[in-house]
Amino acid sequence: MSIGQSKEAVATFERMIAAAPDSAVAHFELATARAAVKSPDAEAEFRKALSLNPDYTDAANGLALLMVRSGRHEEALRLARDLQKKLPQSPGGYELEGNILMESAKYQGAVPAYLSAFKVAPTGPAAVRLYMALARAGKLQAGISNLEQWVAAYPNDLLVRGYLADALNQSGRQKDAAGHYQVILSRNPNDLLVMNNLALAYHEMKDPRALGLAEKAYQLKPDNPNIADTFGWILLGTGKKDRALELLQKASSQARNSPTIRYHLAVALAESGNRTKAKQELEQALGMNAPFAEKQQAAALLKTL
Repeated sequence: MSIGQSKEAVATFERMIAAAPDSAVAHFELATARAAVKSPDAEAEFRKALSLNPDYTDAANGLALLMVRSGRHEEALRLARDLQKKLPQSPGGYELEGNILMESAKYQGAVPAYLSAFKVAPTGPAAVRLYMALARAGKLQAGISNLEQWVAAYPNDLLVRGYLADALNQSGRQKDAAGHYQVILSRNPNDLLVMNNLALAYHEMKDPRALGLAEKAYQLKPDNPNIADTFGWILLGTGKKDRALELLQKASSQARNSPTIRYHLAVALAESGNRTKAKQELEQALGMNAPFAEKQQAAALLKTL
């Protein structure tokens, strides 16, 4: 499953069930593999796992998400609420309800479900799920506040600290974000994602450390388009247009569906005098109808070309 050979996984799990027909775990694993290959038999296997272990929340979650993806939202919610009644002191049913509502883009409704799960079992992953629901429901600051409270209480929880740093970075609080990224890097010096995001935060702060950090990340992973994009974008800001354009073209060729990278490439093209190509890249970026942080700047630049 982990290397993408789902059909082979199905055959293996079928042999597993032949050896252990009453294993809820075996039926759950087969259901997951069948869902990966979009087999109509996946639902029956999730139900079999639940019949063998009615409290198997992972199987309930898998079955509910299958229902959601086939448009059976209310049926999925009933499954989650039945689980809540059976196990009121377990977070599983509340978390499942939140997952269903998030999958259905009902973010406002997911907030109380995840909050209930968090109250029953306050954990780092539960704090992150609650933050995601709050952010998508338009309550970003409340989500950030909750993450800040968790990190204050559990400073060694680097998972939550990372989400908090990203949220602060995206909300314009680069200095605060940088402090959290620095803590994470002090524990995990080669964390490329954190290194990349810290470089971007430094860049927004006009901190000269941005370029060196971005270059270090690029040297460690030159084939990652996001890292190449960050390095190229920061180089462009320091006036190194030729090298920046080379890196941004490389990043764009590897991630054609990233409006952010296309926008950065368009800026580099415009600054290099290639207005026609810059216009094409901006039109492609804006034509994706996908949200990205610099969408307004992209639209403004397009008007000038």
